[in-house]
Amino acid sequence: MNRKQILLIFAVILCVLYPQGISVGGSVDVNGDGVVNTADLEFVDKHIGTTGEHAADVNDDNVVNITDLVLVKNAIGTTVSEAVSGGAAIDGMVLIPAGEFVMGGNDNQAGSDEKPVHTVYLDAFYIDTHEVTNAEYKKFLDANPQWWKGGNPPIDNAYSGSYLSDWNGNNYPAGKGDHPVVYVSWYAAMAYAEWAGKRLPTEAEWEKAARGGLLGKVYPWGDTIDDTKANYNRNVGSTTPIGKYPPNGYGLYDMSGNVWEWCLDAYDSGFYARSPRKNPIAGADNITEVLNDFTNNNLTNVSRVLRGGSWTYDTRNVRVASRFGNTPSYAGDGLGGFRCARAVTP
Repeated sequence: MNRKQILLIFAVILCVLYPQGISVGGSVDVNGDGVVNTADLEFVDKHIGTTGEHAADVNDDNVVNITDLVLVKNAIGTTVSEAVSGGAAIDGMVLIPAGEFVMGGNDNQAGSDEKPVHTVYLDAFYIDTHEVTNAEYKKFLDANPQWWKGGNPPIDNAYSGSYLSDWNGNNYPAGKGDHPVVYVSWYAAMAYAEWAGKRLPTEAEWEKAARGGLLGKVYPWGDTIDDTKANYNRNVGSTTPIGKYPPNGYGLYDMSGNVWEWCLDAYDSGFYARSPRKNPIAGADNITEVLNDFTNNNLTNVSRVLRGGSWTYDTRNVRVASRFGNTPSYAGDGLGGFRCARAVTP
């Protein structure tokens, strides 16, 4: 057995010994060669116990130690030019590495639809670092006038009468360009994502991303609610600009609170009891089936998943495991928005 094999086995053991989430501060591509592999493990191992070695200090705690080895081990196989926060920041997106995570909730606020807690494997995917903003959505409207407020979108019952109700014609509310867009239906979110060359995340992708690498925690940062880390329970009184609160371990903002976020799946309260282990999606056999059909209403005219809670909702609803659903034409009451995802490979 050679040194690389021994080091890789050692790192696997460390992942078992230290299963709790570890925040990432620097790049997991520690030697800067564009791929995360055993060479990065060797680089970290060489600097164990040292301080001031920023490249090998993955979690930026000012010392290179076994936690840095764990972070590199968990990201092995990521082939990107710069691996950051468990993934790569590319065009405002972060790469979430392939692998297993534990989905669902069993804390004292968990609902029956969050159970049973189960292990899911997901292929790697990209997800937006922040919710789609008013300014970003306006670019979509400028390019797609059929989706203007009062327009003629190519989908029957594409949205309710509240669609973009806080906008003045084709202009978003003054001073809120960097706030998440609200009053958007699932259909509108899907259309935006398609235009942007992306898609909505599956519910499982959303939850893995929201957890930020932490295991079994109630919120993206831990088990205790904290109003310095999220906008919830009318503590602020409205939406807040993206980036106002600290990101989670994957570098993602507002995964808890601010606005509810549409997901790709149909809402199915009993889905977890029969969820496939690999790349699950409720209401369809696969992601492609939904993407190919969403304009026809054949698969999609059922309730769709919303995640993350909003600025008005209480602590129970801003938990990472909390689930909610509504009809895809529902444009909301100023509480719902979305962020996009996309596959690593077509």
